[in-house]
Amino acid sequence: MLSLGHLDLLSLRIFVLAAHTRSLTETAERVHMTLSAVSRRVRALKASRASRSSSAGRRASS
Repeated sequence: MLSLGHLDLLSLRIFVLAAHTRSLTETAERVHMTLSAVSRRVRALKASRASRSSSAGRRASS
């Protein structure tokens, strides 16, 4: 089952838009944020996903 936990919807929106546009610059313009702020949110979302995946793997192997 998918746990949304502390899912930040703005970060998710930014991630989806970045995947769609394939451009962090265009994404930043569309959401009226700086490029560095968009980049930080995408990295944080990826890191959050990676940490959830690794903890799920530990639970499955226990």
